[in-house]
Amino acid sequence: MVKIREYKSRKAADKASSYLMSKGIPAVIKGYVRVPKGLEHLKDNIVELSVPEHLYNKALEHLSQYESRLESERNQ
Repeated sequence: MVKIREYKSRKAADKASSYLMSKGIPAVIKGYVRVPKGLEHLKDNIVELSVPEHLYNKALEHLSQYESRLESERNQ
């Protein structure tokens, strides 16, 4: 499994993970333990989204489309 994105909220990671899984790409959410010194207050909220290495490029493409769609919905 390779890291594809970091999210500051579990909810955002859950939504991205669900989207990837709906496209047939298994995704795993992990809590992130190591944070830069100035970000200790975010420690519990930073999570990592990982996908299988052989599906990384396909997952990246789907995730980019998903994030573009979210951005356009936010701007309307």
